[in-house]
Amino acid sequence: MIHTGEYFERLSSKSLEAEINLTGKTAQVKIGSHVVKENMTIKSIQNKQNIHFEDGSLFVLNGQLGAEEFTQASSRFENVISWLEHFTFKRAVVLASILIVAAIGYRILLSSFVPIAVSFIPDSWERKMGESAYESMLAVALDPSELSNSQIERLRANAGELLEVSELADTVEINFHDSKLFGANALAFPGGPIVVTDDLVRLLGDDLEILSVIAHEIAHIKERHSLHQIVEVLGLTVFASILFGASETLIEEGSAIAIELWAFDLSRDMEKEADLLGVEILLDSGIDPVHFSNALTKLTLHYCKQTSASQVMECVENEGSSWFSTHPTGADRLKYLIPSK
Repeated sequence: MIHTGEYFERLSSKSLEAEINLTGKTAQVKIGSHVVKENMTIKSIQNKQNIHFEDGSLFVLNGQLGAEEFTQASSRFENVISWLEHFTFKRAVVLASILIVAAIGYRILLSSFVPIAVSFIPDSWERKMGESAYESMLAVALDPSELSNSQIERLRANAGELLEVSELADTVEINFHDSKLFGANALAFPGGPIVVTDDLVRLLGDDLEILSVIAHEIAHIKERHSLHQIVEVLGLTVFASILFGASETLIEEGSAIAIELWAFDLSRDMEKEADLLGVEILLDSGIDPVHFSNALTKLTLHYCKQTSASQVMECVENEGSSWFSTHPTGADRLKYLIPSK
């Protein structure tokens, strides 16, 4: 069938008014009465309008292809994607099944691939990433600390003992900042530094409780958790782009949501690891892990303080105490930490 539109030669932004005659998965292009291309192989079709050819040229239709023409001209994969994009319950079930099977297979593969990939990334590269992220955060979310110099130096010196135990004293710095965005919080950037907010110091009020939170962040750096998460989520993103490459579609949006949920789940697993390793660091430094449990209790109650008295326990059970929703709930953390006391 013949259609009108604009033809673009390979690597050219100049459009030419033309006609295209589609025959299955090949096409003929005419400008006026002159045939400029014959038996061109169609590479892909986007939005039933943009026809890409194997030689790099492009034909943009004035309208859209009909369903039958699109099916004949498209690859089997494109037809499957097009079928899935027209949302029905049956197709939603098919899509969900594909995502579940792909995610399970991908997780099995990545469970062995990610540690290997991370092991090939030099520590110096990881520290560069962390330093760059920290510098960027300084410009938008971190202000100079309002704590006294004596308090900062005391906490930094005591935290240095934790870093010595963890063999990170030569590479990781502990920095204190005021931050309206992060509130009572502590952050570990890839390879360091660690940031502790003024609000966290004021809320906990006890040096050993503050150090217990710092031990948790040291554990993240020791286990290279940030780098693992970057590699795994990046890999999932690439996988989703290959599998569901259509743009501005239900499939693309669903893939993005799945990746975000995956990242949250991955983070919660790593938070538990950091909790348990942080307890080991405290024990090796001669600090009773009960101070970490006390810190978690204070943080959980702090984040639940705006609820009514009758809802506080419900909040404690469900709130990801302190460091956002990527952490296990305060109640869950206290359950697995208390036996370690």
